[in-house]
Amino acid sequence: MNKPKMRYLLSMGLIGIIGCSLNATAEVGDRVLKSCLAPDFDPADGVPFVSLDSPLYPVMEKKVDRLASQDNATSMEAIGAQMGEARMMTLFASLPMNGIFFALATAMCDHDLYTQNGCEGMSMAFGGKATLEDVTMDDGQLSYVLRGLKDDLVARVVIGDSDYNNVTMSVTEDGERTDYELTRDADGTEHYRAESSSGDATQFLERPDCSGTFAQRNTRDGSLDSTVDFEWTPAKSDAMSIQWTECRYEDGEKTCSSGEF
Repeated sequence: MNKPKMRYLLSMGLIGIIGCSLNATAEVGDRVLKSCLAPDFDPADGVPFVSLDSPLYPVMEKKVDRLASQDNATSMEAIGAQMGEARMMTLFASLPMNGIFFALATAMCDHDLYTQNGCEGMSMAFGGKATLEDVTMDDGQLSYVLRGLKDDLVARVVIGDSDYNNVTMSVTEDGERTDYELTRDADGTEHYRAESSSGDATQFLERPDCSGTFAQRNTRDGSLDSTVDFEWTPAKSDAMSIQWTECRYEDGEKTCSSGEF
């Protein structure tokens, strides 16, 4: 799948210091404030990354509660439909996790830390499992390399500004390369893209009103294995609706299912 090996980042103990990845001393910029932000967002907590926040709104909890209260299905077909809806609802609710590794990978160096000490000595936080190298600041653009010492992981990170309006990362591990790009437009619209040399790809778009689209493409042994697409109306409204389509490919045959919740 198109994200760095989470077990690797977790093994370095970065979950416990994920808060360091937010630029807590910087003033939150206009683009950030225009974007779809988590319901509990507080500017005092610092500048957030581009992230998919629509699934975090209370309307989603209401949808989950509604589905959980449906216990009148009797036929196998109805039960299967409920299980399918529950699975897709769970998948949609988990979409914010797509961006968490950016917070992990940048926990050791951001504009704030660079201003303090040039991110000097931060490699110690990796417990001897990785080093922070080639840290440079060029016209407000911060870049560095995270290199694993016990495997071949190399992550090249570029943070365009202190508001994280443009962040790119290229991760190479086990002979596979994945390129990531997160951008935030002037009107607050956020974009995420991840493409792997294996053919896997994920992208989303989230508008300031917390409507958006998500698409994921999974491959197996070089061939297309499955795709998942979501499209949703503003999550700030109780009338929010999420349409989904899932397709699987096997022996040259394409089988799709779709629904709405």
